[in-house]
Amino acid sequence: MKNYQENDYALNKYSKGIVYRFDNMTVTIMLEDYLAENPDKTEDDFLALKRESDKMYRREDRADHKQTYRNMSIKTIEGTASYCTPSPEDMYIAKLDALEEAEQRQERLNTVYLLLNKLTPAQRRRFLQYAVEGMTAQQIADMEGTNQKTVYACIQTAIRELQEKAQNR
Repeated sequence: MKNYQENDYALNKYSKGIVYRFDNMTVTIMLEDYLAENPDKTEDDFLALKRESDKMYRREDRADHKQTYRNMSIKTIEGTASYCTPSPEDMYIAKLDALEEAEQRQERLNTVYLLLNKLTPAQRRRFLQYAVEGMTAQQIADMEGTNQKTVYACIQTAIRELQEKAQNR
């Protein structure tokens, strides 16, 4: 269980007086002391101050809790992305890598486009329906009103030609 002597909110809340904690001492103002110092005040005035004091300590306690709840030990965050920010050099290298990957991807797309243009229109159409759209040879044949074996043979020929032309590049 938590030691309430270390918590200002709990110390003030469970005390009959208003507690002020300083670095080197703790002062408690009791009802009798308050009325002796302020003869024109009543017990209701003291209780109102006590409630206000409790509210202030509660707000401070919640703010402390939120802050310490967010804090993590260094061992907890080691190995995570939030452990440190990348250096400017690392960020620059990552940017160059991304540009290089984009250039390579564009080069591959250009190569594929050139290879596809070397196929006949029927081979290109059927291959793209098969490879990209995921249609079966039977579905393509039904759509074109032709034989499934003819479509399958056309697709296989297109694949062989693309592989040969890609190896010769």
